[in-house]
Amino acid sequence: MEVTLTSREHELLLQMIDSRISELKPEIRRSRTSTFHDELKKELEELKALQAKLQQSNYDVKA
Repeated sequence: MEVTLTSREHELLLQMIDSRISELKPEIRRSRTSTFHDELKKELEELKALQAKLQQSNYDVKA
């Protein structure tokens, strides 16, 4: 699948991902059950991978 983003959309996605990553870190530390802890860590790793893809991507800029 290919997605075309404007530069603003690209920046907004990165900001949203950064924000969620920042929220997850303390949640992971405070999690009381191993299952929930593992789910949060998985989400964190997925977000970091998506963040890396977006940072490396060549995106088409629409006017």
